[in-house]
Amino acid sequence: MLAAFSRIFKLHDRISDIFLIRQRFDVSEILFPLAIGSGASLNIDQIRTFKKERNSLMYKVFYKYASSTPGKAVIDSHYITMALDQWCWYWIVLEVTFLGFVLAATFLITGRYFLAAIFFAGVLGTVGVLQFIRNLCSDYTLQEVEAILEKSNRKVQIAEVFRAL
Repeated sequence: MLAAFSRIFKLHDRISDIFLIRQRFDVSEILFPLAIGSGASLNIDQIRTFKKERNSLMYKVFYKYASSTPGKAVIDSHYITMALDQWCWYWIVLEVTFLGFVLAATFLITGRYFLAAIFFAGVLGTVGVLQFIRNLCSDYTLQEVEAILEKSNRKVQIAEVFRAL
């Protein structure tokens, strides 16, 4: 029942939106490295635009080359598969962590302190696992970014997108 709820309401998306997980990752781990690696020199206003234009930029400079749609990827699909696999695990553990926190809070409110402590301890443990998986996501994403920037014509195209901000 919890799995169905989580899937229907895209729980990991809601959590990501609240804590800006995807936004921060996209900007710091994908867009900045692509901008720097492409040789685009950016001013402060252009950098501020990253957050506002994040979705559009991601399609123009990342998904254009690292698409998960079969046959559309420009870079080796192995990089994409590895990154997506890590992200799937990240979202699964994040949802479990969130649900564990909700249960712990519920037990605390209802006076079941021992169960609350067990669930809070579990949540703390999964936070460490989340950070470990997040680091793997960063590593695989960097491989994707490097593969995108391998070709000089792609570097030029990406730099032009950033300069146009």
